[in-house]
Amino acid sequence: MNPSQNKTWNNIAVLIFHLAMAITIAAVFVPFTPDMPAASLDPSWKIGLNQAVAQGLRFGRDMIFTFGPYSFVFSEAYHPATDTLMLVGCCYLAVVYFVCLNILIERRHYLWMAGYGLGLTCMLYPRDALLFSVPLLIAMAIYQRYLSEDRPVSQGARQTLYVALLISPLGLLPLAKGSLFILSAGVAFLCSAYFGWKKQYQYAAVCVIAPICSAFFFWVLIGQPVTGLFDYVHNMQMIISGYTEAMALYGDNFEIKIYLISSLIVLIYLLTLKNLANQKKIYFVSLYALFFFVSFKAGFTRHDLHSLTSANALLIAGLLLPVIVQGRLIILIMVLCCGGFYGVARGNSDDFKAALIGKFEDTYRDAAFGLLHRLSKPDWPRSEYDATLTQLSRLADFPKLNGTTDIYSFDQSYLIASNLQWSPRPILQSYSAYTPELAEINRQHLLGANAPDNIIFRVQPIDFRLPTLMDGPSWPTLLRNYRAAGFHNDYLVLEKRAAVNTSENLIALTSSTQHLGQPVPIPQSASPVFAQIELVPTLLGRLMNIAFKPRLLVISMENFHGMTMQYRFVATMARSQFLISPMVENTYEFKLLGEDPALLEKKRVKSIAIFDPGQGSPLWQDEYKIHFSEFTDKY
Repeated sequence: MNPSQNKTWNNIAVLIFHLAMAITIAAVFVPFTPDMPAASLDPSWKIGLNQAVAQGLRFGRDMIFTFGPYSFVFSEAYHPATDTLMLVGCCYLAVVYFVCLNILIERRHYLWMAGYGLGLTCMLYPRDALLFSVPLLIAMAIYQRYLSEDRPVSQGARQTLYVALLISPLGLLPLAKGSLFILSAGVAFLCSAYFGWKKQYQYAAVCVIAPICSAFFFWVLIGQPVTGLFDYVHNMQMIISGYTEAMALYGDNFEIKIYLISSLIVLIYLLTLKNLANQKKIYFVSLYALFFFVSFKAGFTRHDLHSLTSANALLIAGLLLPVIVQGRLIILIMVLCCGGFYGVARGNSDDFKAALIGKFEDTYRDAAFGLLHRLSKPDWPRSEYDATLTQLSRLADFPKLNGTTDIYSFDQSYLIASNLQWSPRPILQSYSAYTPELAEINRQHLLGANAPDNIIFRVQPIDFRLPTLMDGPSWPTLLRNYRAAGFHNDYLVLEKRAAVNTSENLIALTSSTQHLGQPVPIPQSASPVFAQIELVPTLLGRLMNIAFKPRLLVISMENFHGMTMQYRFVATMARSQFLISPMVENTYEFKLLGEDPALLEKKRVKSIAIFDPGQGSPLWQDEYKIHFSEFTDKY
């Protein structure tokens, strides 16, 4: 075979390889077979946020949550009103991802790119790490093309536009999920700072301006008002700041150790490479440290299946290392990262090998199935969506209600499927109203013009929390301005009264300073007693909250019969007023509370004690203030 033929065959092979990678990236990023609605907590916020977009609600004002209007980029959840934008947004990310990979492979072996593609198809739930890898890859591609010491500096309008297009996804990602704001902003700043250090000020400005313009473009594209983006960013900060303490779950510490050791070894390896220029070390160590930190918080703050985010992050970080460095130890470090991926992820699957193979097969099967059905059946996936809603409606069996309706504390899937006129509170699921500011926003909603005419109510605490903390400040308003109209499938239907009272429902009783672990007597009253507790972390506790998560607090409640109940206590939620006596643990007891508190005489609380199971932890101040008030003149 002559050289000309060899070149032809090589070109064909390269073309086939790139085509295979394009198919893989599209299959990974684009939900050709989207998720259909389902019952329970997570599917409820997914359909709820999509429905909010369909109803034209303003994110950052009418809708405040950990996810934004482009939540479907993360959730892959279908809705007729957002399906096209979901495909467009995910295709956009896939194209930029593919371009970045091609930039990075310029001088690398194709075997590496094949291995990375295989890794993408095997990443287990959830989708966080995949989206986290987008800023990481963008930063690497920009460095490879424009910042590398051995490449001539490219100038001109065309190259400026190219940089803008490469970095513009950093404006879309925070509109999908709040935690992506930190990583996207960090990468934009890092790229801008490095361009500035190299005196390429035009590119430095583009790295800041392009993501902002991109954010505004996608914000307006989905029907949001321009000025609303500022409210979204502001209120997202409130959501992010309160998330760690309220949503923390504790899991296997061995997985955390594996992750920390693996990520630290990677950072130390990059820091100690002698053949790596200092400025390049700073760039890539900062980039990897930011990626590892965000992935650590996302995976281990809520240590359940979310730990797979951290596992996937190790896999991505290891497979991308050859882009940065070459050396004898690089294979060993990559193996270490893959081992860390296995060590963290294996505990979430009974058969880890089968889970990986299944994920690989599902990636291509779902893409092929969805693409084929979209092309051959014009009414799909809408037909499947409608059938699913019909099934959910039958399960819920909610009555037909006149006027607008909201549902507490979650289960939006049931309400939307029932074809009721949904009028949600801003923080649409009660467990997420975990700061006094967020809880007050929900309470004010009940007092405003958009308060729902009906509320389908259910006491649904998560993570063994004290039940009355869930939207606790709204309870007096619910009791005063709504009346029970009947039970349906363990849900209490509340109807708004003709006369709405916006006056203060609580009258102050006593205030005192108490200590952790010490019993606190509850003032006795014929009316419901509410509490407000000012318990704050120490400086070490605040730092721990930023770096990882605080230690769990517990509240112990003793009634007059000597029975003791213990619940998880979320200090940020307790800074707002919440019912402390009588103890309401289920929806039926809430109904009795509204009818006559005397019916809950046996549930009156004698005393409480707040303590740290760690005994003597320096993360919380020992002294705290507690204020009691009573709810009077219900009607």
